[in-house]
Amino acid sequence: MPYDQEAAYIDFVERMTNVVESVKHRHTAPIPATEPAPAILTLTTYDRFIMESAPGFLGKPDPTKANIWLKRMKKIFTVIGCSDQEKVTFVVYKLEGEVDS
Repeated sequence: MPYDQEAAYIDFVERMTNVVESVKHRHTAPIPATEPAPAILTLTTYDRFIMESAPGFLGKPDPTKANIWLKRMKKIFTVIGCSDQEKVTFVVYKLEGEVDS
């Protein structure tokens, strides 16, 4: 049986239409009242700090790089709303290389 490109294309379009309709139906169907509400995820300050992908600090003698790193850390601390003790803990955690000794 020879390959029929047009028939294959029509078959593909029909399958994609079915997938789209199936997805659309799932997203528009009301959630039954008997299902429990989804659990709310509670993140700790540490979780939020890690999610911000805070850069490490190698302690190289470059004041410009140190200031850039410090500004980045201050922005993260402002966003996640951590205590002074947490700030110290998180900064120490991100020290690398010689400054981590």
